[in-house]
Amino acid sequence: MKRKLFWICAVAMGMSAFPSFMTQATPATQPLINAEPAVAAQTEQNPQVGQVMPGVQGADAPVVAQNGPSRDVKLTFAQIAPPPGSMVLRGINPNGSIEFGMRSDEVVTKAMLNLEYTPSPSLLPVQSQLKVYLNDELMGVLPVTKEQLGKKTLAQMPINPLFITDFNRVRLEFVGHYQDVCENPASTTLWLDVGRSSGLDLTYQTLNVKNDLSHFPVPFFDPRDNRTNTLPMVFAGAPDVGLQQASAIVASWFGSRSGWRGQNFPVLYNQLPDRNAIVFATNDKRPDFLRDHPAVKAPVIEMINHPQNPYVKLLVVFGRDDKDLLQAAKGIAQGNILFRGESVVVNEVKPLLPRKPYDAPNWVRTDRPVTFGELKTYEEQLQSSGLEPAAINVSLNLPPDLYLMRSTGIDMDINYRYTMPPVKDSSRMDISLNNQFLQSFNLSSKQEANRLLLRIPVLQGLLDGKTDVSIPALKLGATNQLRFDFEYMNPMPGGSVDNCITFQPVQNHVVIGDDSTIDFSKYYHFIPMPDLRAFANAGFPFSRMADLSQTITVMPKAPNEAQMETLLNTVGFIGAQTGFPAINLTVTDDGSTIQGKDADIMIIGGIPDKLKDDKQIDLLVQATESWVKTPMRQTPFPGIVPDESDRAAETRSTLTSSGAMAAVIGFQSPYNDQRSVIALLADSPRGYEMLNDAVNDSGKRATMFGSVAVIRESGINSLRVGDVYYVGHLPWFERVWYALANHPMLLLAAFSVQAACTWPAWEQFKKDYISQEGRVIDPSDARKITTSEGQSYGMFSALAANDRAAFDNILDWTQNNLAQGSLKERLPAWLWGKKENSKWEVLDSNSASDGDVWMAWSLLEAGRLWKEQRYTDIGSALLKRIAREEVVTVPGLGSMLLPGKVGFAEDNSWRFNPSYLPPTLAQYFTRFGAPWTTLRETNQRLLLETAPKGFSPDWVRYEKDKGWQLKAEKTLISSYDAIRVYMWVGMMPDSDPQKARMLNRFKPMATFTEKNGYPPEKVDVATGKAQGKGPVGFSAAMLPFLQNRDAQAVQRQRVADNFPGSDAYYNYVLTLFGQGWDQHRFRFSTKGELLPDWGQECANSH
Repeated sequence: MKRKLFWICAVAMGMSAFPSFMTQATPATQPLINAEPAVAAQTEQNPQVGQVMPGVQGADAPVVAQNGPSRDVKLTFAQIAPPPGSMVLRGINPNGSIEFGMRSDEVVTKAMLNLEYTPSPSLLPVQSQLKVYLNDELMGVLPVTKEQLGKKTLAQMPINPLFITDFNRVRLEFVGHYQDVCENPASTTLWLDVGRSSGLDLTYQTLNVKNDLSHFPVPFFDPRDNRTNTLPMVFAGAPDVGLQQASAIVASWFGSRSGWRGQNFPVLYNQLPDRNAIVFATNDKRPDFLRDHPAVKAPVIEMINHPQNPYVKLLVVFGRDDKDLLQAAKGIAQGNILFRGESVVVNEVKPLLPRKPYDAPNWVRTDRPVTFGELKTYEEQLQSSGLEPAAINVSLNLPPDLYLMRSTGIDMDINYRYTMPPVKDSSRMDISLNNQFLQSFNLSSKQEANRLLLRIPVLQGLLDGKTDVSIPALKLGATNQLRFDFEYMNPMPGGSVDNCITFQPVQNHVVIGDDSTIDFSKYYHFIPMPDLRAFANAGFPFSRMADLSQTITVMPKAPNEAQMETLLNTVGFIGAQTGFPAINLTVTDDGSTIQGKDADIMIIGGIPDKLKDDKQIDLLVQATESWVKTPMRQTPFPGIVPDESDRAAETRSTLTSSGAMAAVIGFQSPYNDQRSVIALLADSPRGYEMLNDAVNDSGKRATMFGSVAVIRESGINSLRVGDVYYVGHLPWFERVWYALANHPMLLLAAFSVQAACTWPAWEQFKKDYISQEGRVIDPSDARKITTSEGQSYGMFSALAANDRAAFDNILDWTQNNLAQGSLKERLPAWLWGKKENSKWEVLDSNSASDGDVWMAWSLLEAGRLWKEQRYTDIGSALLKRIAREEVVTVPGLGSMLLPGKVGFAEDNSWRFNPSYLPPTLAQYFTRFGAPWTTLRETNQRLLLETAPKGFSPDWVRYEKDKGWQLKAEKTLISSYDAIRVYMWVGMMPDSDPQKARMLNRFKPMATFTEKNGYPPEKVDVATGKAQGKGPVGFSAAMLPFLQNRDAQAVQRQRVADNFPGSDAYYNYVLTLFGQGWDQHRFRFSTKGELLPDWGQECANSH
């Protein structure tokens, strides 16, 4: 919130009354400008620039204490303007801006804007000008003179400090003219270039603020301050492990707040700091400057004045013992929203829910689709306005072990709105990732809202410093920038003097909807280690649990200041990556206690004796002696899969030197093959200084990779050397593909075996279940029957596989044998087979609406995707016939789809099958008008109201005036029919607002499956009592439905291990649907349309 002038002055003067101290604002002094008549190089040597200083006549300053400390700051455009720092203002994009903040405990007393700019030589003097605004208040105008045209110009503009608030935006507005009449604002002659050496000179004066914790974390951290947060930590002496843990929690919390600014925690033993600091003290152990402070009886957090400087504040964490300090530290990390007054007592910090892996607030969630609204960092981030609206940017921060190697991309469902172009033109939306173009979409002049689903290409693995991404790719363990550019073909005025066209161009407005989603939930976590890049970029593997609950830190006994500083800087850096404090970190100074622990290990200061002889250690730093193993071959960039022969240690070199050195090394934990050890080592005080500098400097961390990073005065050198191990889980078939990735010939051979296929499971289904004529056969029935359901599922799968030949075969057989030659004329008979007279014919001429709706939908979508009107005509006619013959109006419900045209409706009673109409298809059919417009809602009632215990029935009866009959029916079970309900619900697009409601209704089915490792074969709908183990097809049907990734993995493995054979028709079709969806072979849009992945390469199904 912007602070008012009276608040600033009142605090600065220590007064409650303000008006008598108010200084009246006066008009700003005319800015001085120096146009350079010579070349830029000569001018820069001897700039002739007049100067107008704020604080004198023409530039008022707030009234502050005369003797308050102050600091002078120079902020260049290179530092605070959008990259690259310079800006070109044009006729249609006349505005450029910079932003800066002001701490809550400071006030700006002087401000000067120094500009270096070059106007276009085509501009009209005086009529062209540069306007300067501060927070939308006009500060002054710089007219463009004849002498300045085409030449570098230096100018100073005094800024009135009274208009400077907590957050400030300096905006430059270019008013350019190149002729008196008929100007085109898009003319290329209209420009003014502002150099990146332009900047702001500011004088900040510190305010003597009250000791009030209601503003916490100010002044110890101020989000308005864009500098690295340097916050000393003060101890009475070398802290024991309890106090080390408490201080680590506090440091990680401040790191989580500092974020991109960076953090630094200098450590002082029994010394007074010279700036705001955190002090840890107990009744028995406290710094000398607190020796007279009363003893405490509970954990206390108190804000006090520095004994020698009232402008410096100390946050004292008091306790009777280390246990109290730990509780107080957790109070800072988790209960600070309740802070107020000069001190607070932390009575209790009670954990309510445990953290889960990969739930770091700064990371994109990987357990479910994430909305763009969740990714916003400020309210108006997803909207933009202007003749050419500025780009909309979204940041994606991903865990480094997300396994994307065989993924064809990440699904993104985008909802966007925009000002419609007045005419049909080439206006478009461009989507880019990490400055690499992805895709372009036209902006229609007929609608202002659109929805689309696209797939982001991915790059597996972390990027080394020199990696050049030649295709758009996600970077794991790093921040990704997703950008949306809206390019409008704006009509512009122009013409000639005799024929002038004038009008006022209107601004365009664009919005990316908060409900847009991106989905990382279907991917494994798997990474080759050691990988110091993962640690340097994301704090991994420790950050896997945001609270560091699976991390043990081994410290030296009685650590010195430098070693404590390394601990605090490291956990602070990890907190900055995760956005969460290390409240459950374990700290020990006894290396023997880590044996057998299921935890990742962080070592600071020296390798414990128990680990020194570990064969996996590739470097050791101890006093003046150090040794290192070097690899057989050091390649500039890693392969997709680490080559262990290249990484094998060829030599071990041992050296003695008095020069300082530090190192970061990584290796596998000897106590658990899924755990890692990362050691931060140094040989001297200067070595620790270099180590801490490397931890705190993102640029230096970017040079760390592999298993060893050696830090010397000359910089950082990294090596990939030693054994490779793997953390995470992949199914065996994924491990096979992973192993082949670095062997092109074997990989080519594997692909050539399956080169003819698009979808192996579909190819096998055709071979085992479909005749040459196009009949889908159910061999599990002794009669070798065919059903309309099977034909429709075959048509859907053929469409999803882009197999038009199979689609036509199945369609032709269906029309000729089940519909007497035409699906336009009649519904297909549901059952066909061999009669007793050995004649193959229709066995039951009744219809089955589950097959009918899938058949109609598949035909309509085939017509759209394959651009074949014949399919569309048949599908439309079939859908109309379904509406006439299988849809009835039920009193109290409305329009409902019967299971077939006869046999399911009596005078006051109707039977329904909830699995017959998938919600996605119901949504699709609404475009065809009545009765489908209302059938979607009544179908939802059928699904939601007939599952009292969260299990859908196979069949259910509805009676007039009595409703659903959910208790009296003995056959009210959930089994082979109802299993499709859960699958259909899971396949609903995440953008469908009804999906969450459906998932919640059927959550007991998910809970049972997660708990038992398999879905039940049968469930009593009325009681919820389950029995039996569902077959493998049930597990396949669970893949779209389950939202828990681990539970999905269990069912995925069950399908792979028990893949249906050639005599399991129903299990196989469930697998085609469930596993095909899980493999991203198809999706459904919000409108119910098919989104096939026809470009996906062959993949094993089991």
